[in-house]
Amino acid sequence: MERNDRFPGLSTIAGAAITLGKLLIGLGLVGLIIGCVLFAKGVSSGTSGPFGIRDTDVEAQLTGGLLFGTGVLGGVFGVILLIFGEGVGVMFAIEQNTRGSAQYLGERPRPEMQSVESPDTDSSEPTPVPASMMRRADDGET
Repeated sequence: MERNDRFPGLSTIAGAAITLGKLLIGLGLVGLIIGCVLFAKGVSSGTSGPFGIRDTDVEAQLTGGLLFGTGVLGGVFGVILLIFGEGVGVMFAIEQNTRGSAQYLGERPRPEMQSVESPDTDSSEPTPVPASMMRRADDGET
């Protein structure tokens, strides 16, 4: 993300949010993968107990489930941080575009304004209208 000179603190926070968000998404994916592997290992490994009931590795299942949940939670928070950081970047771009448009419009010559009384309003003040929109009696239009 580009650094905004007008808001350096917010630029730093947005950059940190994007970096932390990407890191959390990556760690979340790793946690998901390891959690799935551990959970599958815990379910598949085990010994036959009495009466032919299969005994599973409960610790591996719990560890896998916790890593899976942590991975999902980390991924969700990572996406939220990434959206926040990118949203700040979009706001900076909108602000820069608005500033550029205002400077461009400020440099252009404005049309000459004339006051015209509007028959529709009860106001005693005339309404300013650009001179290019005024009809002249000598130009032949009715």
